[in-house]
Amino acid sequence: KFTVEIRDNKEEAVKAQETEEPRKPIIIQQSEAQKKAAEEKRKEFLKKEERRVKKGLLNREIYLKTFDNKYVKLEGNNIVSSQNKGEMELFKIVDGPDNTIGLWNPKTRRMIRANSNGNSDASGVTDGMKDGWTWERFIIRPISRNFQFTFWNPTHKKFLRANSNGNIDLSGLREDGTLPNNWGWEKFTVEIRDNKEEAVKAQE
Repeated sequence: KFTVEIRDNKEEAVKAQETEEPRKPIIIQQSEAQKKAAEEKRKEFLKKEERRVKKGLLNREIYLKTFDNKYVKLEGNNIVSSQNKGEMELFKIVDGPDNTIGLWNPKTRRMIRANSNGNSDASGVTDGMKDGWTWERFIIRPISRNFQFTFWNPTHKKFLRANSNGNIDLSGLREDGTLPNNWGWEKFTVEIRDNKEEAVKAQE
């Protein structure tokens, strides 16, 4: 920016400044091809993150802490939150197809699943992910460096969440598996049982 001073004529200087047209901001429009390329790049990045997290947590026994410092619990056919941290709150990350995982409780030999009714419940007795089971599959994604993750079911396209009423149910529909900034019930802190060194390794 330069200040123009017209010699010996302040009135003309003011007049020139008043008639100057404001500069219009430069807006760079992305073409459809550029938008598509950016979206493909974003998806590829997410897939890499999913593979990394799955590799770090696979076959580990974990507790899932909710936003209100409770723990996810398998109780009969129901999935609820609990103040305790015992064998009913313990889950093992088991392998699923592609980038998916399952949350398997060793005590009951049942898995958390995303029911089509918008709630979560327990699967039948199993020793791992079965072919054709889709409600039990979750994609786990990191949210922060504080061991916070989301669990998104690709069949129903909804997140596992800890409702404030104490129930563990499902979020609203999220087609692309991304979490809105103002959603908090869907965030879980993963605590790896009795092994801080392994927890750090999984996070890295």
